[in-house]
Amino acid sequence: MPSGRTALLTFAALVALAPAAASARERSRFWTAAGAGGRIASGGMTRSYDRSSGAYARQASQTGPNGRTRSATGSGTAQDGTYAGTRSVTAPNGTTRTTDIELSRN
Repeated sequence: MPSGRTALLTFAALVALAPAAASARERSRFWTAAGAGGRIASGGMTRSYDRSSGAYARQASQTGPNGRTRSATGSGTAQDGTYAGTRSVTAPNGTTRTTDIELSRN
């Protein structure tokens, strides 16, 4: 059995051999919850980030027990601190309001 130091060095060597594409990372999370009166609420989020280019993207959606759906999507760049996207809310009757988002870290 290798010592802790040997195992750590082996892991570091494997990380160094990983392809450059491994710098891109994506995470997703989804959930569902039961509300009062048998109503269901659900949602999810996906985020991705590419370390080599500094680009990131986010997408999220949530539906409440009242049937209202909120969603947001956007992308940005870490180097210049910009983010652009849209946010929307859809009522149970189908009416949708959309807002554009533009952020800058200057």
